[in-house]
Amino acid sequence: SLAQCMGLFELNLSQNNLDGLIPVRLFADLLFAWSLDFSHNNLTGELPPVLGTYGIGSGLVSLHMEGNRFHGQIPERWHLLVSTRQINLSHNGLSGVVPKFFEQLDKLEQLDLSYNNLEGVVPASGIFTHSSAVVLDGNKGLCSNSPRLALPICPGISGSATKVKHHLSLLVTWLLIVLPPLTIGSLVLIWFMLT
Repeated sequence: SLAQCMGLFELNLSQNNLDGLIPVRLFADLLFAWSLDFSHNNLTGELPPVLGTYGIGSGLVSLHMEGNRFHGQIPERWHLLVSTRQINLSHNGLSGVVPKFFEQLDKLEQLDLSYNNLEGVVPASGIFTHSSAVVLDGNKGLCSNSPRLALPICPGISGSATKVKHHLSLLVTWLLIVLPPLTIGSLVLIWFMLT
């Protein structure tokens, strides 16, 4: 079994017309150290919740699962992929939000989540400060508060900016309407008091 291969540095099963689910047990026990490539097959189901050495993924450097039919959310347990430099999950049917833990993966150099069904606010720090390192095209529900990612501005931000502009407009209007009569009235009062 693949899970018992000691010292396996790379597992490349890309472009093999594999279909069905990936056995979760394979990922929990696999002792690979560097690269895992299941790309461009017909694999289905959710992404495995655990990866790598006893499920912690501490040695995984490259993960390619693009071009399949995975669905569901990106597992929160993937925050343990602390050595990973490349993650490509593009061209699947993943949904939910882009997890904030990607911001904390300091060694992550390339993240491709394009052409999925992800939605919500994209995190703004970590790898997301480097627009050339992150690919998010084809996710119609994503927005960002950072102009670097070339995504629509999130509604909460544009809404609050609109509110601020509206409040400033009201203040200026109030000052233009109320201030001149008060100034004139004050000057007239001072003139009467002096004469």
